[in-house]
Amino acid sequence: MQRFHDLAVTLDSVAKQTSLPLFEETLYIVGPSGQFTPDAEVTVERALGLPLIPPARRHGIRILLERQALMSGRELNIVREIEGVASTKAAIRAGLGLTILGHGAVHPEQENGTLSAMALTRPGLTRCLVLDMPADHPPTRAVIEVQKILLAVATKLGADGHWSCLLPALSATR
Repeated sequence: MQRFHDLAVTLDSVAKQTSLPLFEETLYIVGPSGQFTPDAEVTVERALGLPLIPPARRHGIRILLERQALMSGRELNIVREIEGVASTKAAIRAGLGLTILGHGAVHPEQENGTLSAMALTRPGLTRCLVLDMPADHPPTRAVIEVQKILLAVATKLGADGHWSCLLPALSATR
């Protein structure tokens, strides 16, 4: 039995030609409440040496971190490896280490003060996510409606500052 998807949000590194760019998201170093101030910045090279709790090797952020470490001749300082954002955030709140996440993944906790984060800079570290659609079968009416909702949500969150939108409609107004 062949498996397929109708829509998927995925990294641009695994995107197909039929994918639609959604947004580019700045990555942040994330720590317990009060560790970082929102307007502060840290270099990627320095962040690689901090006690990190990254996801498994196949995860997109981990791949980006390993690539940066290789390019700078450094090793990641991994204190734990945890799958799942919620479990990673709980470990951070418990003071077990730091992690690197996109702004959208940490924004609510940053707003309510349960976690703190600061942007990775020099170079800035970002990831691009795309909406992937299969080319081998036409979308159903339901898929088209879900796609419209996803695009509207991505556009709104981009306009609210959660990430830099790459959608053509929003790019023209930026």
